[in-house]
Amino acid sequence: MSVTPSDVPIATVEVARGVVSYADQGAGPPVLAVHGLPGTHRDYRYLAGALADRCRLIRPDMPGFGDTAGDVAADVSVGARAEVLRELLDALQVPSVIAVGHSMGAALVAELARCHPDRVTALALLAGPGKRPHRA
Repeated sequence: MSVTPSDVPIATVEVARGVVSYADQGAGPPVLAVHGLPGTHRDYRYLAGALADRCRLIRPDMPGFGDTAGDVAADVSVGARAEVLRELLDALQVPSVIAVGHSMGAALVAELARCHPDRVTALALLAGPGKRPHRA
């Protein structure tokens, strides 16, 4: 099966902390796909191409990456960045999502699920950081 990458136009939305850019496409159950560090919404462009007819895929640019300014989350903690995701879901009027996160994005969606369990119906954590240091 050949999948064509999806590079839909980027949208922006105002959240409490600033303006967040994101790609949003498809229809069906909402899936929030959060990139790692470094990364952008484009990290999921092949997944978007494969799932466009099965779900609504929301791919944000986290603060300081892609088209989202770094000052949207001056606090770089996992908790503060997870709150940016919650604010994004609020702004888009999305009550709950299946959350996918790669690398640092896995930590962010796990924190979103921990702090707001009613907002995350399922998690897919791809190569997330663990308890041990990333590098020796």
